[in-house]
Amino acid sequence: MRGTVVVFARVPELGRVKTRLARALGEESTLHLYRAFLSDTLTLARRSGAEVVLAHTAGPEFPERALADRTVLQGEGSFGERMDGVLRDVAATLDPTTPYVILGADTPHLPPDEVTRALVALQEPTVTSVLGRCQAGGFYALGFRGRPLAIEPAFHRREEAEQVAEILRQADRPARELPKFFDVDTPEDLGRLIDHLRGTRTHTADEWRPPATLAALAELASRPSMVPRAAAPTPSGPESSRPPWVRDFVPTPGSEEIASRTGGSRSARSPTSATSPQTRTRKAAPTRPSSAMYPEREFQPWPKLR
Repeated sequence: MRGTVVVFARVPELGRVKTRLARALGEESTLHLYRAFLSDTLTLARRSGAEVVLAHTAGPEFPERALADRTVLQGEGSFGERMDGVLRDVAATLDPTTPYVILGADTPHLPPDEVTRALVALQEPTVTSVLGRCQAGGFYALGFRGRPLAIEPAFHRREEAEQVAEILRQADRPARELPKFFDVDTPEDLGRLIDHLRGTRTHTADEWRPPATLAALAELASRPSMVPRAAAPTPSGPESSRPPWVRDFVPTPGSEEIASRTGGSRSARSPTSATSPQTRTRKAAPTRPSSAMYPEREFQPWPKLR
């Protein structure tokens, strides 16, 4: 596939990623899950058949970089300013007719075929931009052919996707709308992701099931501290602390490939090592945040998944 997919992400660092999720899961578990999201986003970008560029913030080296064809460093400034800078820098390295799409690292469940369709749409003579809206008002994908437009002003107001769409319309480059999707920023979003992944088990064999995310969810599900007290089962044996829905998160084939490319990172274990505590010595699970620190509503998505 002719085109480029840019993954716009933060360096995986403890306490610096997915802070709203961290209030419910704890920083260590959230970092583990974020690295899985990043691995799967880079993998689905590659499966689209396009060149994969990882645009990350400054920080220490991390193995997920190996999943990209090349990397670029985000500049200084606000989120919108950094995204504008990355789009300009990437576009400057491409032929003016080459389509490119930028994604965040919070939609690891996005089917690769949708990314391919976005790039194909940008090759149509009348289409110079595409926009994938999130149902919460933001956007999960933005693409251009030719010079990108500055979208930083869109982040000064709510409903960022609509603000971006208006910027494109005002520049006489209206976006081809992609299917709406959802990203994962909050505990409620995580519950929705789990429901989504459970649903894909009954669909076709070639449907995208993000392997690193599945492995990470399986490990989190096996930790009693990650389940609300009201939902925790009564202990009666070595497996009693694991919710029944753990079996929904057995990684699909492909996680071994990710592990080999990332140097065996924790976000890409085999099904056995991700779900069987007898096969390895696991570090002590982080303490679950108390209801005195955080409202119990933060944990509402978990009971309904049992």
